[in-house]
Amino acid sequence: MIFTIVLARLENTGTRKTGKLIRPDGVNWREELEVIPEPKALVWLNQGNEMDLNRARDHANHEGYSVFTFPMTEKDPIGMGKKKIMEIAK
Repeated sequence: MIFTIVLARLENTGTRKTGKLIRPDGVNWREELEVIPEPKALVWLNQGNEMDLNRARDHANHEGYSVFTFPMTEKDPIGMGKKKIMEIAK
């Protein structure tokens, strides 16, 4: 069977405004930001098979990714990988 292999993980690289003003230097006011998890995904292989899936899993375990497979007909495999990793995190 041939499928698309996607690797995805959450990284704490996103920021969001909290709506509060703070003075970190004691003088100037600025909006407070909080760090939020941001989903990152990549296509490991577009036309993968079971052997490729095993290689992807080995790499994913080493780098902290989760592995997802999607049918070749999926139009947005990266978006779906991000969506699935966010669902797992909840």
